Amino acid sequence: MKMRIMLYGLGRGLESVKKKLKTEHKIIGYADSFAKIKKYGGGVNFYELNKIKEIEFDYLIVTIQNCKEAWKVRNMLVNNYGINSEKVIPFYVYANRELWDIKMRTYDLEEIRGLIFGNSNAAYAFLEKELSTPFVNFSVPSQDLYYEYQVFCKCIRKYSKLLKNLEYIIIDLYDYIEFNADCSLSSNILNYMYYGGIYSEHNFSKNNNFKNSLNQEMFMRYGIFLKKDFRNVWKELFAEEGSVLTLEVENRWTHIEINEPLSTELLNGSIVKNRYDSTINENKIILDNFIREIRKWNPHMKIILTLIPRYITMERITEQILLSWKIEFLNIVKGFCDQYNLYFFNYKYKKEISENHIFYADIQHMNTIGGKALSAILDEDLKKIDISS
Repeated sequence: MKMRIMLYGLGRGLESVKKKLKTEHKIIGYADSFAKIKKYGGGVNFYELNKIKEIEFDYLIVTIQNCKEAWKVRNMLVNNYGINSEKVIPFYVYANRELWDIKMRTYDLEEIRGLIFGNSNAAYAFLEKELSTPFVNFSVPSQDLYYEYQVFCKCIRKYSKLLKNLEYIIIDLYDYIEFNADCSLSSNILNYMYYGGIYSEHNFSKNNNFKNSLNQEMFMRYGIFLKKDFRNVWKELFAEEGSVLTLEVENRWTHIEINEPLSTELLNGSIVKNRYDSTINENKIILDNFIREIRKWNPHMKIILTLIPRYITMERITEQILLSWKIEFLNIVKGFCDQYNLYFFNYKYKKEISENHIFYADIQHMNTIGGKALSAILDEDLKKIDISS
């Protein structure tokens, strides 16, 4: 069904929305609050706000990327200018933000040979374009084992036939406190979903950092709805569901100083100071299920566990703080490696990486130079696996 579309907003988000709009629909007008023009975008009519209600259209799409601002505009159009609320769609408020699905819909899946799971450390350290084997990196800030496992399951359920050539699964384990971490119980859960994590509450009902539902908290913080309305309308209007705010991993050229001040986030974090036995036990079960699910899907999959180094001063400071965690962590990892014949690449011992301040954008995350350097090492290690297997 052909629809008549109005577009509000002349900023950065406009072109992306236009590209996703199905070709059978017709853009019959533009609007914005700051311009007093007659035509825009190939000679299409531009309307002042007080004239919009007089125009016959099916939907008005707000293209502003800042979701809070987009929602304010939506309310303004409805409350001040009498536009039917069901006709106003703030695109980025409802857009799909799940990185894994967006990547899978835009990559040549039959060429993909490996998947990478991790948090922001892995996102910045393992650069897809620097690996000679085609990989998709599903790493998202604050992502933990539970969410990585859920991403894998979703991915295989939806794209199993297209991923028949997969050979490698890389699971980065962040640090020695990995098994003590549960993103859904932390204050980082909102950032995780904002930057492309999957929508799953997991243990959020037990999260003492928030008083409201996860959907309400996301809307209050970012103006984003995780539970999608307009589902049928979206399928009619758009060829794609939306876009995610991705991390810029390939254009980070600034670096820290040799004596960069230490970050206290890791040193004072609750997952360092407090032991959560229920979380540790749950994460061990999750990793076990994760590995079993991979092997069930492909018994010959090469599964690699990794650790990525922070800058050396942070590594040295945390060495004593995390000593007991380190011993327990390495024992757990060894148990999994022995049981399931996994590979473990511990890059914390790569001092040519960790001791070079030029490789780090901040004391915990690599810049593009560091990512290229560590990706080259990973690439060589993957080739060694192929030779030995």
